[in-house]
Amino acid sequence: MDFSETKNSKLKTQNSAGLAAIVLETDFEPLPFKEAIDFFRSKTNLTPGQFERLSAAARQKAFTISGGATRQVRQSVKDLLDKSMEDGLTLRELRAQANDILDRAGLSARTPWYWETVYRANLGGSYEVGRWKQIQDPDVKDAFPYLRYVHIDPTGASPPNRASHQAQHGKIYPVDDPYWDIWAPKNGFGCRCTTMSVSERDLERNKNNPTYKFRPPPTRLRPDPGWEGNPGKAEEI
Repeated sequence: MDFSETKNSKLKTQNSAGLAAIVLETDFEPLPFKEAIDFFRSKTNLTPGQFERLSAAARQKAFTISGGATRQVRQSVKDLLDKSMEDGLTLRELRAQANDILDRAGLSARTPWYWETVYRANLGGSYEVGRWKQIQDPDVKDAFPYLRYVHIDPTGASPPNRASHQAQHGKIYPVDDPYWDIWAPKNGFGCRCTTMSVSERDLERNKNNPTYKFRPPPTRLRPDPGWEGNPGKAEEI
């Protein structure tokens, strides 16, 4: 997903969201995604207490894990997540290696659910940041001036998990619309929502598709507490 500098390659950005979703859902080993990796490496290693005192926007630039881990242990886990992005470690592999790190430090192993949350929050968030950077490329923005919110709920629950996220599904706004300052994914722990790049031609072709909701009325709904904002703009902090 590290696209070349040619215009045609830049336009392939619209496919990166789908690839990011596959990365988080399967054992597919991704190609390195430079923008996402660079962002993740810029995160500051903090204690949980320091992390909690940050604003939602500032948390996008920080990394922590719970459970009394030392700075060295946190850095080892952060390095492991970095390796996951660079080399394509699966969630299963990360769980085993992360628990080995804790075991050597004399700390209790975490549950599979815990590591899945850490995995998705860090990798998924970094992929969305990298994708946002690519979307801002003038050539890409010219060809795909809109973004469509895509809600993914693998449980198939009824009513759906995170109804506020599901209510955003299909909404389309211009790339620079203030909507994305609030609802750019990820929008909560374990959130699998993403965005899809949309061209003028896509809008025309789907004008009668009820799942395409172009510029709907403003919503009063908000992301999960602590997740409101656009992670792609975190570097502006």
